[in-house]
Amino acid sequence: MQAFRLLAITVLSVMAVGVPTATAGGPIVLESYTGAKPDGIDRLMSPLLDELANRGYLGGYEAVGRTFEARQSRASNLEPGLPADYAAQVDLGHRAWIAGRFADAIKILSPLVIAAQASAGTFTNQALREPLQKAMIALALSHQRQGDLSAAAKVFDELLRSFPDSAVSPASYGPEAARSFERARTQAETAGHGGLQVRAGNDAAAIFINERLEAVAPVVKQNLIPGQYRVFGQLGKQLSRIHHVTVKPSETTLVTINAGFDLAVQTTTRWTGLRFATAAEREQSEGQYAALFANGIDAPAVVIVGVDQVAGHPAIIGALVDLTGRELRRASVTLDADPPGDRLRSLAAFLTGDKAGPGVDVEISNDLTAPVTARAAGPSAPGPADQSRPPGAWRGWRFITGGAALVGLGVGGYLLKIDGSCPTTPPPGTRCFDFYNTTGAGWLTLGGGVALAGLTAYLVLHGDGHPPARAAFVAPTAGGAMAGFAARF
Repeated sequence: MQAFRLLAITVLSVMAVGVPTATAGGPIVLESYTGAKPDGIDRLMSPLLDELANRGYLGGYEAVGRTFEARQSRASNLEPGLPADYAAQVDLGHRAWIAGRFADAIKILSPLVIAAQASAGTFTNQALREPLQKAMIALALSHQRQGDLSAAAKVFDELLRSFPDSAVSPASYGPEAARSFERARTQAETAGHGGLQVRAGNDAAAIFINERLEAVAPVVKQNLIPGQYRVFGQLGKQLSRIHHVTVKPSETTLVTINAGFDLAVQTTTRWTGLRFATAAEREQSEGQYAALFANGIDAPAVVIVGVDQVAGHPAIIGALVDLTGRELRRASVTLDADPPGDRLRSLAAFLTGDKAGPGVDVEISNDLTAPVTARAAGPSAPGPADQSRPPGAWRGWRFITGGAALVGLGVGGYLLKIDGSCPTTPPPGTRCFDFYNTTGAGWLTLGGGVALAGLTAYLVLHGDGHPPARAAFVAPTAGGAMAGFAARF
């Protein structure tokens, strides 16, 4: 009986896969350029972007850039950056604390600490860490003397994560301040410790954690106080983006820095998208990076728009990219003359599933009337083999599902046949007290066989031959995109 139950459960599991679940994000638009974004391009592309927005595709910093910064990473140095006289301003705030002008100290020191965290890339100059530590200690103690113990505790926690060896000397800050700091240390450590593992595409990259230079990649840190950490890498004079990482008690959190991707991603108040140094780099990585961006914020679909050369002429281009970085649709509108809005709106319609209208030059046009399946790219880029495998290349699944269907039908029929019968023949003159009770398992197994038979018929008719895979599906529609996640057998 246990074998029958296991077979029935297995068949039900096969029948259950393929049911989609809604994803968290919506479809997005990213701009893409070789070099700097051209001046005046916003006016030209506004009909395209407006039509995409009408169809549910969100773009720009407020709708997309902020989300990426909150979930993934931000630029290593945010404007306006650290003031040139940073150390002198810290001394000014520190003197205000010494003089008992705690409100003035908070007013001076709080923006300086915030600016340091927003411009973590500046701390490749490690000499700046000393005034930062000084600012944080005086800021925490000023909050405490003002009676804001919650604010003081937050600054102390950040101090302990950024300067784990720091100490508040009774001789320098007073016995009460020293006791407060040690209480904060004890309370922070009662939550336990976590770990942080940092990988980078280049093992020569120097890794910084909370503005502190650790070592070249890879880096593993243990016994860290739980909370938020800022992580970035430096290779030569180039800095990666700042990755915000949450370290949890009794866990080791992994962060992987993709230097090429970090250099390409732009999240500024002016625009959000990808910028490439050369046309060759853009051609090679644009789709892959767009997919990484979309996966990073759980977007089910991504459209890339920008300016490029098409047949030797400048044009506004657009491409619909799936979650592995493969282009599903690509078209352009020439810029030899100022393109009228109707052609750009037609480009938007084509990218989201409609037919191309006049003036839209189509390069790639896959049929989007049925859901498009694509392996979720996850945190790292898919390899070429993931993107180029032709559909239907392996046709053996029809035989496997067909065989399983026959087994399900045969076993289901057998279970229904023996239901209510006696497992053994009772001796003459006696009754049977133990009967087969296989109705439920029989119908379940029989239903599974019918489902597998239907799947086999579908594979025979449509030639589907993909191996087992987890898949995200994206179906662009006139109103945006419908997406989900499924496992396929």
